[in-house]
Amino acid sequence: MNNTNIELKEESINYPSIHPTAIAFTKKKKKRLLSDMFYPRWELELLLSFAAIILLGILPEWVNSTNDLLSSKYGIEINTDWINITGDFLMAGFILNIILRLTWFRIVWTEKKTKSPSLSKQHLAMVMDELAEIVFFAGAIISFMMLLGYFIQVLGVLLHYSIAGKMKNVIQSGQ
Repeated sequence: MNNTNIELKEESINYPSIHPTAIAFTKKKKKRLLSDMFYPRWELELLLSFAAIILLGILPEWVNSTNDLLSSKYGIEINTDWINITGDFLMAGFILNIILRLTWFRIVWTEKKTKSPSLSKQHLAMVMDELAEIVFFAGAIISFMMLLGYFIQVLGVLLHYSIAGKMKNVIQSGQ
């Protein structure tokens, strides 16, 4: 049995000086699996989550218009049920990210006002922060993979149509 240990790097997190008490209790050092990776601030994370929800809401219309274009021009139908279902799950994931991040912000903000923050709320804030990051990055990666898969599917169908059309011309000219 191969026992592999993942070494976690410790990294200092620098925060703006707006909420020093909130910063002191949420996290000073955080262990990260990918320490060199870009980790957006929570404000950017919220903004990107809202944008992702809007884009995932528009995505079925784009996919259907592409499908209609391919259908009218080439007589090709692409099965797009998987992209609609995946988009709905991703939208739910980004909504969960927003809920987690806003709950984290509420905990940090209320604890900032108290003189002695409780350890249980500190721990809860750290867990909420980490969960929000995990949900956000998982959603971002799955969204990228979904769009890449759809474009590969469309490209494959168009390439198949092109090759099949050329083969048909070769066969007909050979007769």
